[in-house]
Amino acid sequence: PFLPSTGIIIKVGFVIAERILYVPSTGFCMLVVIGAKKITQFTGKKKLVYAMLIYLILIMSIKTISRNWDWKSDLSLFESGINVNPKNVKLQNNYAMELKSAEQLEKSKKHYLKAIEVEPDYSEVYFNYGNLLSEMGDYEGAAKNFEKAISYPQMYSKTLNNLATTYFRLGTLYEK
Repeated sequence: PFLPSTGIIIKVGFVIAERILYVPSTGFCMLVVIGAKKITQFTGKKKLVYAMLIYLILIMSIKTISRNWDWKSDLSLFESGINVNPKNVKLQNNYAMELKSAEQLEKSKKHYLKAIEVEPDYSEVYFNYGNLLSEMGDYEGAAKNFEKAISYPQMYSKTLNNLATTYFRLGTLYEK
């Protein structure tokens, strides 16, 4: 029941999150109940099946409680996502943005570079990385990233403004 939201068969375009799994969880619960009923009918060991169901509920409850700590902040949520799926460009990008907001600029830079390594054609990363480099005073690096971002059809219109501002800071004109 979870297969459609995993992104394994087709790319779903978003980071898999608990909110996407509510409806499939209903299917999972139905399968567990049907399976428990079939096992009880086949074996006749009702107490054993109940014990297995209690064990399953206990394990899932522990997992839910431990996952609650990941939701403490956006930073901790994206960090937990990175630990599970380090090759997800959106997680890397979002985590880098949260690190920038927390003023952990060098660590943010590392995760933008990882995002670019994971998916070099994701324009949003170049835009955000350009913003970080501009904030760090690396205007040449920022300009290169803004230029890369505008080379994609899905670029942000704000990228042009940021690129122009960066050229102004560099004291250059766009001459192409």
